[in-house]
Amino acid sequence: MFEEKYNILIIDDNPKNIQLAANVLRSSSRYKIFFATDGKSGIAQLGIRDYALILLDINMPELSGYETADFIKKDPKFKKIPIIFLSANADKESIRKGFEHGGEDYITKPFDELELLHRVKTHVELFLAKEKLQAEVDETKVLLEQYKVAVDSTSLVSKTDKYGIITYVNDEFCRISGYTREELIRHSHNMIRSPNMKSLFFKELWETISSKKIWRGLIENRTKDGHPYFVDTTILPILDINNEILEYISIRTNITSEVQLREDVVSTQKEILHTFGELGEWRSQETGEHVNRVSLFSEVLARAYGWKIFHQSKHALLQAAATISHEHHEKWDGTGYPRGLSGEQIHIYGRITAICDVFDALSHDRVYKKAWSVEETIAFLQAERGKAFEPKLVDLFIENLDEILEIKRQHQN
Repeated sequence: MFEEKYNILIIDDNPKNIQLAANVLRSSSRYKIFFATDGKSGIAQLGIRDYALILLDINMPELSGYETADFIKKDPKFKKIPIIFLSANADKESIRKGFEHGGEDYITKPFDELELLHRVKTHVELFLAKEKLQAEVDETKVLLEQYKVAVDSTSLVSKTDKYGIITYVNDEFCRISGYTREELIRHSHNMIRSPNMKSLFFKELWETISSKKIWRGLIENRTKDGHPYFVDTTILPILDINNEILEYISIRTNITSEVQLREDVVSTQKEILHTFGELGEWRSQETGEHVNRVSLFSEVLARAYGWKIFHQSKHALLQAAATISHEHHEKWDGTGYPRGLSGEQIHIYGRITAICDVFDALSHDRVYKKAWSVEETIAFLQAERGKAFEPKLVDLFIENLDEILEIKRQHQN
């Protein structure tokens, strides 16, 4: 396998010293040796090729080793190349000056061959590791800058200190909110908070991020001129090496148009259902009030059942209505119609509506019958527990009977 060789430059005014060091280093197949006999020509060599190490004598004419090192360390192109001073000066002052002038190491002549090889190996490997790390850092910086540009061009970005005071906002944040950067910096996000957002919401948000967890959710804000806008938000706590919070970064996607579209759809669906309801009331005032009461009973029972899908499916009102219409005559034991579904095969919409529909129908007058008493109606529900109706729903209906009877009282024919 091909092994990469690394260039080493020896700068010494004595050719014999150069030859001696070169012979030692050539015993390793890892290095290619180049040399110069004075400081100026050594500096000139640096512009010809890349070097992983410089071995530098001190006592040279014109430019001393210290002066040569100073020149190298002041040049941004060469200052990272490690320098080992290789000198006959063994006194403490010379060694101290070697480090003061940028040397990474200092070896006195005559040197031990094994010591020279090991020190050169150590500094070359350290230099290469630094170069590799720097390359990775540079690449990461380039990628991060591209990511930043991508995020900034599509998202509203802000940073706050650990106390929630804004320290940075991007251009998109300013454009959407209508505030200038100067108006936002050194303030909290309260200045854009919508009055529709409850304090408890932000209390829970703050508890999440201050416990070093990421928070995600939908937030309604207000522009400077009072218009609402909606943002899908992610807030990330940024931690230091001691796992303490330094700051928070918020990345938001403006979804105002999507929210408004959803609200328009829901509004349209509600209008359609309301129209259907009015048609039913025109046909029969009795039936119209029945539908109204059943819907209110169902809301009570749904809350008691713990079923949150009613809050999650406002975008599917018509589908929910269709499900109720199609399944509220099914029975828990499978003897209902139209499909003979049983148990949890029946959608929860149908199971809830079934019990509410029967209770209201039995406890009110119809043209073909007189109303049953509440006691008689409840007895029927209990008798059908596990047959027509889900047992849990029967129990919950009875537990919440007071609220249901109040609705019944308020919405008599």
